[in-house]
Amino acid sequence: MTAFKDQPPRWCIDIIDTFRGRDAQSPQRIAALTQRLAESGEILEKDRAAADVASTGGPASLTTFVPPLILASNGIRVPKIGVPGRPAGVIDTLGTLPGYKTALSRAELQDAIRASGFGNTLSTGVFAPEDSVLFRARQQLGMQSVPALVIASLLSKKLAAGLTRVVFDVRTMVGGNFGQNTAEAHANIQLLKETAALVGVTAYCVVTDGQVPSQPMVGRAEALRGLLALLDYSASPWLERHFVSCTALTDFAQARSTDEQPDREKMRAVLDLHLQVQGAKGLSAAEEYLEEVERTHQTALLYAPAGGHLSWDMAQLRAAVVSNQSAEIPANGRFPDTCGVELFCGTGARVDAGDPVARVRGKNSAILRKALEAVGLSLTVTAPNHKVNDGGSI
Repeated sequence: MTAFKDQPPRWCIDIIDTFRGRDAQSPQRIAALTQRLAESGEILEKDRAAADVASTGGPASLTTFVPPLILASNGIRVPKIGVPGRPAGVIDTLGTLPGYKTALSRAELQDAIRASGFGNTLSTGVFAPEDSVLFRARQQLGMQSVPALVIASLLSKKLAAGLTRVVFDVRTMVGGNFGQNTAEAHANIQLLKETAALVGVTAYCVVTDGQVPSQPMVGRAEALRGLLALLDYSASPWLERHFVSCTALTDFAQARSTDEQPDREKMRAVLDLHLQVQGAKGLSAAEEYLEEVERTHQTALLYAPAGGHLSWDMAQLRAAVVSNQSAEIPANGRFPDTCGVELFCGTGARVDAGDPVARVRGKNSAILRKALEAVGLSLTVTAPNHKVNDGGSI
């Protein structure tokens, strides 16, 4: 999403000014804003057999990628209307593939849902267009973490999608959109649930620690590679643990708990059909794209500067990728994918000096040098007797 050439529209500034104070954080007022944003575009009919898993934002998670495939493979319809993620959300990651259409009409979204169980579109133009404009204004003015505006943005897209049941992966981290710690997150969750109830949505919220990487793939090609590895049973143990967490989120979305494991063959079939319906060549498009990235991009390893317990600064790690990732969407509609990181170990892992801890990717040598330096700044190694919280390792 591009910034406005000048100031954002006056109505956006007025809304931000109204809701930035704590005295404006009332469920009734947020519900009214939610309705306004949703009603600025098309709204699908309510579908009580549909569900979705959404996120409040943060790097190093596949919780918006894996659950739609699990749900759709279980016969639950998933209409997903969203904004681009940075460094990697589901719409922009799939939007790197040739032919994949990211802006659907009402009829196209419904066709995708009917055909594969999963439809995926941006909220620009057709669905909740005012939310898209307001989201850009919040980005430009540094107002992405205003709780009332986060809630209205999340829920407006769910209303536009006709959803009545949604699970939110609430990630807490310094600079996070929905709380820097658990206490802040729980206060915002209460506000979200009360607002959701007023607009006819049942919201389930699960708090995850965004201060540590929950899985190793950070970037658009990396997220896609991780997703395919999960579907092919070739993922690392760390990524497999993340798959278990994603599966647990779908239990809330399906309003049931089961010991039955997701059928990955069915999930793979859903993704293959979904990609075809939205204009790509199916899974072959994803596989060919990853081969192209492997062939044309450059990579370098990042090594531990000392021995001890490793930790990642997630805000810095996100910035390392985002600062090298163009926010522009080219005229052909494909999202750019210039940089990414694969972590070899998570926060809390014990490393020795010189151990490889990450693989950094850049579209060219200049981007790679800049990204490698920035990712290095997100890494800290402390003495062995000062262990930090464990975040996983491959």
